[in-house]
Amino acid sequence: MKDIVAKTEPITIVVQFQTKPGQQDHAKEVVNRILRDVLAEEGNVNVQMFQDPDDPTKFLFIETFVSKAAETAHTQTPHMQRFYQEIAEPLDGESTLAYWRPYGLFEGAGARTVDFDLPN
Repeated sequence: MKDIVAKTEPITIVVQFQTKPGQQDHAKEVVNRILRDVLAEEGNVNVQMFQDPDDPTKFLFIETFVSKAAETAHTQTPHMQRFYQEIAEPLDGESTLAYWRPYGLFEGAGARTVDFDLPN
């Protein structure tokens, strides 16, 4: 097990962006169109999306991949290439991206699996 974890080296990316006023719903539509494709990627572990309750133009995404190579492959997929083009319109300024390494175990560290329906 240790060799598998060492070889995969999970990586988490944290992306923050802000939309132009009144463009929040447009940004959500763009994101929702690719969500199923991202979750279906072989190297994707998790995707979480958040919207600031005090400023609904601010968004935060947290995505975990099995490796940096899987995250790099993610950025090259056709659905992500479309996403980069489509999200440019509602964005207000540059997005920020930071890389994080998870520590602890993916299973058994207080995490649990929850089934939910994704938006169409």
